[in-house]
Amino acid sequence: MNLVQAGRFKDAPWFPKEETHVIVGGVGGIGSWLTLLLARAGFIPTVYDFDTFEEHNMSGQLVPKSSIGTVKVEAVKKVVLEFADTEIIANNEKYTAETMSHHYVFSGFDNMQARKDMFNAWKEYVAEYTESHDGEGDIPIFIDGRLLMEQLQIFCVTPDRIEEYE
Repeated sequence: MNLVQAGRFKDAPWFPKEETHVIVGGVGGIGSWLTLLLARAGFIPTVYDFDTFEEHNMSGQLVPKSSIGTVKVEAVKKVVLEFADTEIIANNEKYTAETMSHHYVFSGFDNMQARKDMFNAWKEYVAEYTESHDGEGDIPIFIDGRLLMEQLQIFCVTPDRIEEYE
């Protein structure tokens, strides 16, 4: 973790005190920018997307025009390395029900099935984590961002609010 780069956050209660991985699903209009910002804040993003950048993506996604026709996760990986000096883990694949989950998960998918798969995988992770930590430790968080025509919706789910989100 680049502590000099993330120094302004070091005393924040949410700031990782050690290397902290996060998962970002989808690197489009939400996920591309989010991946950069998480990396700049000292997190190590693992990203999932199986799409390629097309010309119409240029209006809202964090990529240079030279990325048109390239795999999204690889293009975002280059941008993050350039602007945050952080290597992200790029997975050029669909996020499915069998894909790994993690403590901190961010959904930026434009696909409801991928969003459901990510949430269900996170719920399984939470159940295992809760059982093994007996109520101790950091609270797992699932954040679901939805970009609509004129608004951005953000749903923050903690284990005690799973039923509300469902």
